[in-house]
Amino acid sequence: PVSSSAVATGSAAGAAAAAAVSGASPATTSSTAAAGNEKDKLNARSDSVIQRVKSRKSISRVRRLKPQEVISQFYFPVQQGIAEHEEMEEEMISEFFDTQPINASGEKAASRIDLPELLVEAVGMPSFLSGLIFDRIMGVDGLPSEQRIKAGSMPESKFREFFDQACRNTSRPMRLFKILLHKNLGKRDYLIHSDFTPLMESLLEIHPGLSFLDATPEFQQRYAETVVER
Repeated sequence: PVSSSAVATGSAAGAAAAAAVSGASPATTSSTAAAGNEKDKLNARSDSVIQRVKSRKSISRVRRLKPQEVISQFYFPVQQGIAEHEEMEEEMISEFFDTQPINASGEKAASRIDLPELLVEAVGMPSFLSGLIFDRIMGVDGLPSEQRIKAGSMPESKFREFFDQACRNTSRPMRLFKILLHKNLGKRDYLIHSDFTPLMESLLEIHPGLSFLDATPEFQQRYAETVVER
């Protein structure tokens, strides 16, 4: 009987002999076999990647073939209002005047100091424009401050009239544009320096951080001009 060690020795000797016949050393033969195995692994990985890419492409084609979903409108021209927003604004106006007292004419009315809340929430205007808008609604715009203060409270009907004329079917940026343009609305579609004067006067009149400018009217005017220019 032939022992296993003898068989192993014979196999090693045979491999050495085969290597000698082919002109290659046993070490070279082992390296070649290892390189072949690595190449086979790389080829297998490459085939797998290619299959995954093909699969993804086929899935994307199927997705493209599906009916496209309708994307809801997310951009609105600056002049155009949004119906849903205006319905909410109408509700805010009603809720606001429901909390106001009734004037001598039997109508709910808001005071000058209460208007900023309504303007900010329901109209989207800055609070410092409340005095200017109040005076325009009450028809005392441009009068001395003593007469403007005596204007009394603003009835709900007058505010709704203002809302219908300046705000309905109009976006909030366009509302501000129309308020600034005021008497020139319909005559031109752009603003000039003088259109910002009422805005700056309102800001300087009620802004607590700018009250120090009251002592120097000339500097106050230069400040307003600088803001408008910028």
